[in-house]
Amino acid sequence: MVSIPDTVRSPSTEEIYPPYITSIISYPFKYNNGRYEEAYELYPGIGYWVKFGSSENIIYRGVPVYKCTANVQEGWNLIGSLMQNIPASKVIFQNTTRTSNFFEYTGSYVPSDILIPGKGYWVKVSQAGKIILNINSNSYTAPVANSPVPPNPPCEQPVPPTPTLSGTTVLHNGLRFPHLTWTSSGSSVTYRLYLYMCYTGFEDCYGENSSICIYSGPNLSFTDYYIAVGHKLSTRRAYYFVVAVNTCNETSGNSNKMSYAVGTTGDFIQGRDSNVDENVLLPLNTELLDCYPNPFNPQTTIRYTLAEPAHVKLVVLNTLGQEVAALVDEMQEAGYKSVTFNAENLSSGLYIYKLTAGASTGLTFTDVKKMIVVK
Repeated sequence: MVSIPDTVRSPSTEEIYPPYITSIISYPFKYNNGRYEEAYELYPGIGYWVKFGSSENIIYRGVPVYKCTANVQEGWNLIGSLMQNIPASKVIFQNTTRTSNFFEYTGSYVPSDILIPGKGYWVKVSQAGKIILNINSNSYTAPVANSPVPPNPPCEQPVPPTPTLSGTTVLHNGLRFPHLTWTSSGSSVTYRLYLYMCYTGFEDCYGENSSICIYSGPNLSFTDYYIAVGHKLSTRRAYYFVVAVNTCNETSGNSNKMSYAVGTTGDFIQGRDSNVDENVLLPLNTELLDCYPNPFNPQTTIRYTLAEPAHVKLVVLNTLGQEVAALVDEMQEAGYKSVTFNAENLSSGLYIYKLTAGASTGLTFTDVKKMIVVK
């Protein structure tokens, strides 16, 4: 870990560490908001990670720094040093409190009582504030007992390339299920396979937060777990994508997506999208689904499924059980249904939507769910 003890002519990384310094393996990283970032400019008061393949004497040419103020963020910070040694106990913390000892890196982290010119150091603070480095400081802060240990050094691996996902279906116990494969980037990479579940079409999937990680590991293909997940797909639409993750938890971009639909027989049908023939994809159950968005203002979409033709009533009630809106009252065929509800004329608060479906078999389905109007 290094720092710049001079105010140099140019803060550019390439000026301070020119290309002819061949021992440099990786150029500087700084630490910002809990993560490492490449540093293209270097300044006094801040510490940086630079990896050298061998010992190297670096000459910094500029005005020596004997006093410096630097901003620090809550948590761990990489700070620099001055042109002369300064005891760690004399570093001033302004509007924040030190919660760790100072650490230097010599192949591993070791506590340091002295900040030496040209070196960088870790220190942890209680909240955002400032540190003041001053060789003439009369301040004193005691070492921290049971000090925590700093974050791991920055990752030296490249970010993995984005995998390419491909898929087929395989026959298992008389039904077809997805069998997915993806390109590999090496043994140091883990792959995370995500499943999206959708209601009426793939454009209705609910964004990144609705994805489920169903597999994490090095395998290039996987089948059995998809079978277990597939039987739980009451939504009857699904697609998968995969990302690669290196040992530093840095991820590639999302791969291409493989889409599937589930037919009335339970077979996965590859490549079906929202325009698929709904007669092929009749739901197995009558079900009232969650509206989305919820809470909402002023519109939301209510979705439900009908396993067979039924007379459907869909109403909205207030908390007193009074009907405030009638959305559906008609005979409908089996399939996937959706209704847009506009609450523009209703006040903010909790409401209930109720589905009643009377089938020709004499069975009546009834279910209620909550929605919240926020204005």
